[in-house]
This record gives sequence, C-alpha cells and structure tokens, in this order.
Amino acid sequence: MALNMEIITWGRIGVSDMLLTGCTCTALLAFFLAYAGASRWYWAFYILMALAVLAKGPVGIVLPGLIVGVFLLYVGKFREVIQEMKIWQGMTIFLVITVPWYVLVILANGEDYINTFFGYHNLERFTSVVNRHGAPWYFYFVVMLVGFAPWSAYLPWSMARLEFWRRRFWRRQPRAEHLGLFALIWLVVIFGFFTIAATKLPSYILPAIPGAAILVALGLATVESKGLSKGLRWSVWANTVLLLVFAVLVVYLPYEMERDPAMPDFRNGLIESGLPTLAGLILGLTAVAGLLVQEIGWAGDFWTGRLLDGVTKIGDKGNGRG
Repeated sequence: MALNMEIITWGRIGVSDMLLTGCTCTALLAFFLAYAGASRWYWAFYILMALAVLAKGPVGIVLPGLIVGVFLLYVGKFREVIQEMKIWQGMTIFLVITVPWYVLVILANGEDYINTFFGYHNLERFTSVVNRHGAPWYFYFVVMLVGFAPWSAYLPWSMARLEFWRRRFWRRQPRAEHLGLFALIWLVVIFGFFTIAATKLPSYILPAIPGAAILVALGLATVESKGLSKGLRWSVWANTVLLLVFAVLVVYLPYEMERDPAMPDFRNGLIESGLPTLAGLILGLTAVAGLLVQEIGWAGDFWTGRLLDGVTKIGDKGNGRG
C-alpha cells in the first residue's frame, strides 16, 4: 500500500486528499473488523467516518456508505448487519462530531460558505466540469495503471481469482472470509463513483488504492500454497513490460519538459544531475530481476513436480511387483 506512485506522490503534497483517504479507509477497515466479529469496532467506524467528513466534506460519508451498502446487499446480510451496527447510536456519535464545526463555520461565513463548499466544491464537481478538470471516461483506468504501479499489473488476476460472480458461494462463506470480496467492492465502488463524476483529478481515486492493495496482497499470499498460476505468470510479464516502459519514459521525458519561468534552470539541472538515467536503470533492472525470479521459481516448481511424479511412479511399480 505504501510503495506505489499514487501514495508516494500525494502523501507529499499539501492537500487534504490523503487525510480524507486515511480516515475513509481506516473507517472501512474498522467496519470489516466489526463485521467479522469484533463488534466494538463499529464505534470506530462512525468516529473515523465523521473525521473524514471534517477532512473534506460529505464524500467522507457517501463513499463508506455506498461501499458498505453494496457489500451487504451482495452477501445478503443488509438487514442483519444494519441491526447489529446500532445505526441510530452510531449516527448520533457521527453528528455530535461533525455538526458543531459546520454550524460554527456557517455562522461565521454565512451563505457564501454554503454555496462555495457544498454547492461548488461538492455538488458542482460531481455534476459538471470545474476548473477545466474534465477527462474521458477511461481516465481512471490510466490513473490506476500508472498510479498503482508496479502492483497494477496484478489487479486483473487478483480480482478474477476471487470468482466474485459466484454469489451463492460467497454467501455461504464465514464473514471473516469476505475480506477479498469487500476489498473488491471497495475498489469498484470508488472507481465507478468518480468515473461517473464530471470533474476528474488523479487524487480522487486515492481512497481506492488501499482496497486494491488488499486485493493484490491476498492474491500474492496464495502463491506459497498454490504455486504460480498462469494468470499470475501473465501478470508478472505485464509488470515487466510496464516497468520497462517507465524506464524509457523516465529517461526521455525530462527532455520534453517545458521551461517554467518560476524555475528556469530546473529542466537542465534535472538532466545534468543524471537522476533520470539512474531511475531508468533501476526500473529496468527491477523489471528484468523480477522476471528472472519468476521464471527460475516456476522452472524449479516444474522440475520438482516432474521429479516427484517420477519417484511416485517408481514407487507404485515397486509396490505392484511386491
């Protein structure tokens, strides 16, 4: 979760998006802990969701609410879980934390704050393009591919291995086994929500990154017990290509940078520092090393399997003669 371009970049920029992401995603993790059996975590869910709203407005409750709602409907536990969540007590805690600040700031700033914050920065950003931040429908596919690199190459395999279309199967599983499905819905809901929104920015997809990280981590955790599947091998090859493309781009893109009047020597200084070349070399070597590790590991598993099969057949023949 920490080592991807989106988190590394936005974790070092002075905007509230990362605070919103931290509060929203820990709220979702608190919900799942409670859902899996530790019910006291529902209180943390409400508190963290309230902090997310204080960080960046109504989206702090809209996103967790949509994710939890879709998830519970899918697993057929909506009424059951809503009852155990003590929703009225929880919403009371939520309102006690959030309402005072909004009341005070509205009293201090009046109608201008309501129109600017709730109207312009929330409603209008969803329904229309603000500050020329429009983008095509596939915008977040590109953002996820680049922003979640190098792990984005493993996302399709991580999602497909869950067989999420088997709804009856998932409904029969114990709650604690639903983490992968929950992470998938977490990712898809946020991805879909901001794809529908008219205004698009790379930072909007940040709250989806931890969900994607959980998906990939759960997938890679199965390798030790199940070995390298065909889907995972294709993912490693895709990741190799992705890293090699990045290696080339990071070396040559500085030459295409426009001169910034505020930093007229930045472009030349960056090129002369040799950092782009070093970064390209590191990315290229990482790509090759990762591929070699996979292929050597796969070859070892393959020949070990063949050897064990041969030993088993010899043993069976020996037993037959005996």
